[in-house]
Amino acid sequence: MPVTCNDLQGLKSFSRIRLLAGEKGLGRVVTWPHIGQTAEISPWVHGGELLFITGIEHGLEMLPGLLDECIRNNLAGLVILVGSEYIEDVPPELAKQADAADFPLFAMPFELKLVDVMKEIADLIVRDKLERKKEEDILERLLFDGEGDAPELVRSLFPEGRPQELFCFVCLFGLSAEQRERAGAAEHLQYRLLSLCAVKNLKVCAMVQGGRVVCLALTPSRQKAEEAVAYLEASRDVVSHLCGDAALTLAFGRIYSGGRDARKSCREAFSALELAGRIGGFRVVHYKKLGIYRLLLHLDDSDMLREFYHDFLDPLLLYDRENNASLVATLKGYLLCNGNITRTAQEIFVHRNTLLYRLNQIRELTDWDLEDARTRMNLLLSILIMEYLQDA
Repeated sequence: MPVTCNDLQGLKSFSRIRLLAGEKGLGRVVTWPHIGQTAEISPWVHGGELLFITGIEHGLEMLPGLLDECIRNNLAGLVILVGSEYIEDVPPELAKQADAADFPLFAMPFELKLVDVMKEIADLIVRDKLERKKEEDILERLLFDGEGDAPELVRSLFPEGRPQELFCFVCLFGLSAEQRERAGAAEHLQYRLLSLCAVKNLKVCAMVQGGRVVCLALTPSRQKAEEAVAYLEASRDVVSHLCGDAALTLAFGRIYSGGRDARKSCREAFSALELAGRIGGFRVVHYKKLGIYRLLLHLDDSDMLREFYHDFLDPLLLYDRENNASLVATLKGYLLCNGNITRTAQEIFVHRNTLLYRLNQIRELTDWDLEDARTRMNLLLSILIMEYLQDA
């Protein structure tokens, strides 16, 4: 797992550095130590940095604003050098502010050599990166290369557990094409996710692959796995601002017992992410909840699928094209609302009378019985196929 604030407390240089507040946030990942030499820090950080300030650029009156800026930028923690003419001691109000945000706040004696402290932290982070590179290599073999025995690879990732007693799943955080072009965007997202998982003691291995962050979660029970799914869903909301809310899609494979099906869960997560990219509108998508889309993903005969939906929708598609109308969209809303007129009118933002007029047009053009369950099923399936094929 990556280096956290809690790990730093075991360093020799930290023996004289006091934790003043934010104990619940000691699981935050530390990506690098950084010295704040300007009044504002936002232009100089990515998130995950442990910030050191001497007080030369930050007087007492600036500390509440600085701490708030650290929290907003998802830094790992703040270390204030104290005992000098700049900052004699940390105000109690600042500790309360840090505690309220579960943000680690430290006080470091001014006479300690900052270069020694930062070197020891940097050495620890570099050693951890080498270890995580080994973990990522194992993860790649497990999920993508198909080499080696899956349970054995899982055991090497989670030595404290027995593979046959573990539950695992894979989820993908998919960035937009624009976000993938930003240098380090996926890696930064990976760090932040690992930090959030470390806070909850959730065993997650993560790697960046093709502009996506691939996460394998390992838990000792199915209930814990389901709790991990819920936590990662919530984490998507926490990290979404890093890459634009609409630009981040989270896709889950199914939960499996043992490590043998980790690759299967990975394939499912990629299928779910592919579907989300095809039809849009998804922020979180679960393979097990895809319904008919799971069948569509495995059908290669797109011509047959097109014939199917054209047989049902052609009269309406033709009318919409020639009259700049929206009968297909109206029909979809009506079907998704189970034929409830009032709710459909609300969902598609039209007056009830307008909806009734459009439904009469649909009946006249097609001679369908919209009260028949099989007709409704075929119509909705036709619309879903059209959207899946991106023909809409």
